[in-house]
Amino acid sequence: MVNAVAAFGLMQLLHQLKKNTAAAPQELLQRLHDPNTLGRLLTTLVCIHHESIRGAQGAHEGSSSSRAAAAADSSFPIVAAVVKLDKTWPEQRAPRVSRLLALHNLLFVKTLLGFLYRTRHLLQQQQQQQQQGGEGMEVDEPAAAAAASFEELLQQGLAPVLKGLFEAPNSELDKHITAVEVAAAAAAAAAKWEDPKARETLWNILCPLMASFECSKP
Repeated sequence: MVNAVAAFGLMQLLHQLKKNTAAAPQELLQRLHDPNTLGRLLTTLVCIHHESIRGAQGAHEGSSSSRAAAAADSSFPIVAAVVKLDKTWPEQRAPRVSRLLALHNLLFVKTLLGFLYRTRHLLQQQQQQQQQGGEGMEVDEPAAAAAASFEELLQQGLAPVLKGLFEAPNSELDKHITAVEVAAAAAAAAAKWEDPKARETLWNILCPLMASFECSKP
């Protein structure tokens, strides 16, 4: 539940900042462009808005799991109350084509990757200004961890997470669903990327994973 509220809050913040990316704090940009941060944010989606998946799994795992799934199902009204049913908070978290895919997760990934793409040059400008300030200046931790380019961010932050999700065994259905959510949202975000190098990098990540995906894993 805490992860769901945090993801919603971050998505709202990025929606506001995309109107004026120059107003984004430097440290926030540096941390979001850190591949480790991107990886953690995407990995967290496995446990967000997947109560129906856990419920389906719990039906085959005994009464204790079923009770846990029922408790998890009650978390959405609580979260909705916390955010006061904001208009951007989806009352129906799954699109009409599926009862398992979480619309909120798709929107979160699309918003996050879109913001990272829009601010890629801004972060590079800040890094260049720091370098021009003097070679002897100490580089802070967030700046040192930030990816050197948007393509590097995708390769080091997105690719390892997707690989782990796609390679999960069939018993971990929530990871398979998250893989679909992240891949679909990334492709949707890339539709607005004007840089062909960024789109090519994403395609080179998605294509091998989808081509080698097997549904027969134990």
